[in-house]
Amino acid sequence: MKFRMVDRILEWQPRQRIVGVKAVSFEEYSLRSCLECSTGVPPVSRMGVSPMQRGLGNDALESARAATVLCDKVQFIATTGETPVGHMGGTPMLHSTAALPESLLMESLFQLGNWLIVLSSDFTRMGLLVRVEEVAFYEPLRPGQSLRMDVEVTRYREDGIAFNGIATAAGRPIASGKGCLATPVDLADFHNPDDLKVLFSEIYAT
Repeated sequence: MKFRMVDRILEWQPRQRIVGVKAVSFEEYSLRSCLECSTGVPPVSRMGVSPMQRGLGNDALESARAATVLCDKVQFIATTGETPVGHMGGTPMLHSTAALPESLLMESLFQLGNWLIVLSSDFTRMGLLVRVEEVAFYEPLRPGQSLRMDVEVTRYREDGIAFNGIATAAGRPIASGKGCLATPVDLADFHNPDDLKVLFSEIYAT
């Protein structure tokens, strides 16, 4: 995991809550066609091993299929009168125009939640996402918009950490996730903690 889907961390409380921002760049919209797997499996994957973090290609897409999260429910709720267009995992998508893919919306929330695990453990632990009870998408995130993400812990134990998250833009809901369960693992097995400390110093708004 490269922890690159979160551009700014605004605030955080150990084992409780974290708030961050993602700015949408023009380079990300072309990823939609790459991320839609022909198998119909949505490429939302475990924190730490997703294809978005390792580069795209056949190998990465195979890894996405292998690492797909068990998600009990996916909802697409158009709040702007848009008609769902296309599908992700057999479910209609909200749009076909330039927008951040739904898989990357959820990846951004997952990474922010993982930052909270890292920070709460003083850079000794991170999480591998193992399950999501429900995700919902309300509106597309367009070019030039900023995504404000708020992740709250509902359970923090060594055998599993549970989160809920909401993402908004200009005060309007974009996406949400409920019942996100992550298993804590040693951070050093996946990343250099010192590198993440440097990255955190660059993105934390003090």
